[in-house]
Amino acid sequence: MKKIPILFVIFCCCCTLSCKPAPESTHTEKTQSETETSKQRPNIILIMADDLGFGDVGYNGSEIRTPTIDNLAKSGARFDRYYTYAICSPTRAALMTGHHAFETGVDGPIGLDKGLPMEFKLLPEFLQEAGYQTAIVGKWHLGAAETKYFPQNRGFESFYGILHGFTDHYTHITPRGELDWQRNGKSIREEGHSTELFTDEAIKVIENRNSEKPLFLFLSYTAPHSPLQAPDSITATYENIKHPLRREFAAMVEQMDMGIGRVLGAVAKQGLTDNTLVIFVSDNGGNPRAGASNGSLQQGKGSALEGGIRVPAIATWPSTINANTVIHRPASVHEWMPTLLHIAGIDVNASDWYGENIYPTLSGQEQLPTPFVVGARRPGNFRQAAVIDWPWKLVDLGTTNEISGSRLFNIEDDPTESHDRKLEHPELTARLMEKLESTPEVPSITEKEAATFTQRGDPLRFLKGYTEEKLPPAAEAAIAE
Repeated sequence: MKKIPILFVIFCCCCTLSCKPAPESTHTEKTQSETETSKQRPNIILIMADDLGFGDVGYNGSEIRTPTIDNLAKSGARFDRYYTYAICSPTRAALMTGHHAFETGVDGPIGLDKGLPMEFKLLPEFLQEAGYQTAIVGKWHLGAAETKYFPQNRGFESFYGILHGFTDHYTHITPRGELDWQRNGKSIREEGHSTELFTDEAIKVIENRNSEKPLFLFLSYTAPHSPLQAPDSITATYENIKHPLRREFAAMVEQMDMGIGRVLGAVAKQGLTDNTLVIFVSDNGGNPRAGASNGSLQQGKGSALEGGIRVPAIATWPSTINANTVIHRPASVHEWMPTLLHIAGIDVNASDWYGENIYPTLSGQEQLPTPFVVGARRPGNFRQAAVIDWPWKLVDLGTTNEISGSRLFNIEDDPTESHDRKLEHPELTARLMEKLESTPEVPSITEKEAATFTQRGDPLRFLKGYTEEKLPPAAEAAIAE
């Protein structure tokens, strides 16, 4: 029996410490030197959960069992204030480019006829040029209109997963009735739950890696994103949770946690643990309407309030990051690009990126946070955004039936955003609003009229899965024989 899936995003990196590039020499000598350096540079495994809320992990007090994630937090550092965009595509665009998502045109779910602009060089392209083996397993959601936007044409040597935002976890069919399950640009039919299939594939990538190169693996789960579907055997253990959506969501999260445990077990079996940086994150806040919890934080997915943008995040690296560390410095998704390039020994200019290299923070040094802007375009074509200049946060909520206008919060003293301080600090409000409005951006390439749940006919269809199949629209994505 099919169950209701959960959106969970995890980002993990496995690394061997060394930030020294290969020495200059002849081509032959350089190749030999790069081989030696690859044994020192870290493997990077990025594990991202899809729609996992701040209150959906055990170490934040959740009733959901997440022993693997909790052990990661104990073995390394957990970020207490880690921020993403409020919706998945902008977070992924910022992660892959190192630029502000609005600057790429991706300020919401990416349009069906669009793709992340080719002018941006992506993280896997940098790493591949530096001698890394690169692979993506799971969700892409940065362009499916043309094959040039596919991940295997953006720096990933191999791709196994889905191109769009979500599918039925068992049939792998989208709400539009399209089969979306690929291996290297070819659609394939495979049986099984997406979480289990992604886990199996990630393990194969690790076991069959090129041992002469460091590995960069982006494991991008589609759990616990709706439709909420989990194995009956796990769901049955959550009888204590009365709400059916929360119960199914919990089972999806635990299933993913088990998968991560298997992946980390494969890393250990290969003797790579000490050489591995593991980063675990969600792509945005949880959706309470689909079973998620953001704890005491306000709102959720799609909102620029804390529940939509503050998410779980962990980094482990035995040789560099001390165990049981809690990082209180605010951090954002923008900072992974310069940080990982630095760790991989790639020389880049700090001014090239929107975020800051936080390697000093990971290695236990004091590092002041820098202001940043996050947000997203929501269904209905209006956008929310927030600027965080610690400890202050100015949020522009746009105009809705529930909330509107701008608000100023001291989120260090008031993490639940209960007290608007805008009238008390007009000059600060004006300064932050100017920063918010001056954020570089280009015309949006995201869906202009994202379908609401009710526009799909059945208000709860997004929880039930999809079974009607038709071929993908792109000829290049033909069914593989």
